[in-house]
Amino acid sequence: MGVTPIAHPVTTPWDIPISYTDYNEIMKGFEPESMEDKWLCRTDKPNAQGNAFLHLYRSWTQEEQLCLTIKTGDISDTKANDWAKITTISWDTGEEGTEPTVEEEAKQMALNLCKYLVGRAI
Repeated sequence: MGVTPIAHPVTTPWDIPISYTDYNEIMKGFEPESMEDKWLCRTDKPNAQGNAFLHLYRSWTQEEQLCLTIKTGDISDTKANDWAKITTISWDTGEEGTEPTVEEEAKQMALNLCKYLVGRAI
């Protein structure tokens, strides 16, 4: 079963710093092992502009719910606490007739999932 991109996307800028260590943990992604694992997380390595992407899908539907753009840092300065930055967040606002996901809910969900991926707070 293939994954489906965000159906009703909206994107907004964001400015969340990430350490080099946390960036590397996040970029490992996450493949669900059982039905209790509600999320599937896949990543795209940095492009020519230094932007990596974290795609967050509901595991049982394979539908993308969130996408984070992460601007990578200087590889020669991996000790910096703000080595990378989440620069944008895109989320699915929901189908017409359903309660839309608002920006703050999307951001909180993304932060919680990133915390889960790194095993600690960003």
